[in-house]
Amino acid sequence: MTARANDGGVAFLREIDGTLEEVRLADPGGRITSLGAVDDLAVVVTTERRVVAYRVDGLRAWEAEIADIVVAPAVRAPGGAVVVGGRDGAVHAFDPITGEEIWSAAATPDPIAFVEVVGSRIVVVDDSGGLTALAAEDGATAWHVAGDEPDTVTAGDGAIFTVRAGGIERIDAATGRVLWRTPFADGADDIAVVDDRVVVLTWGDVLAVDAETGARLWSAPGGDRLMAVAGGILVDGRGAPRVLDLDGTEVARWDRLPAETLGASRFVAGDASGVWVIDSVAGTYRIAP
Repeated sequence: MTARANDGGVAFLREIDGTLEEVRLADPGGRITSLGAVDDLAVVVTTERRVVAYRVDGLRAWEAEIADIVVAPAVRAPGGAVVVGGRDGAVHAFDPITGEEIWSAAATPDPIAFVEVVGSRIVVVDDSGGLTALAAEDGATAWHVAGDEPDTVTAGDGAIFTVRAGGIERIDAATGRVLWRTPFADGADDIAVVDDRVVVLTWGDVLAVDAETGARLWSAPGGDRLMAVAGGILVDGRGAPRVLDLDGTEVARWDRLPAETLGASRFVAGDASGVWVIDSVAGTYRIAP
């Protein structure tokens, strides 16, 4: 099941005869500020300060109220709890079955922009660049470090990776210490960890570095969106969607979109059935496998 959110609600899409068809439209109440997937739940947060969880069939599983809006997608904590971080700096963990709040913590005085899970830690990054690690079982603060405002953040290989102040950094999830920093000229829109590579979609190109050392490995023409797929990275935008292998070589390309759709609203999503493009002009279709 794939979920798509807009001002009209949450549309649940299912593959039928090779295309994604809308099977249910749900209204969580208010404008949607965040949409994330946690196991078999689609978790939505709205301007009404509601956290609403839907099952894969589009039926509402539970809802909860929080004090402020959320922009970062919900994440899964060890043990399965649904975790969200609000613009008031608070982090909430909910039971995935009942929606009952397990714990809440005032993680930071600044709005939360990113929430990641590394091992037994929930790591939140706020708008000021501060990183705070919380214990997943009770929300207790493990460490906090200040920093510059990040462009993008992800977790992988037992660490946090962030792009800020013109550089890619690996941050130790146990201590918050920067283990290495690789500078580059541009800002960045996205980042992913694929095997032993950290791949960054910069404002100019796609840049890959070694996850352990930060050494530059390769660069390739950029795009607008980036996501990890089996054996490589899918880059979409600025032309046809394409897949790069772990050495940066283009191994697949789909030239299905007509030129007039290249400036349209387009999203890329992946599930067990493949990689889907949801395009405001060309419609919804699968490009891989």
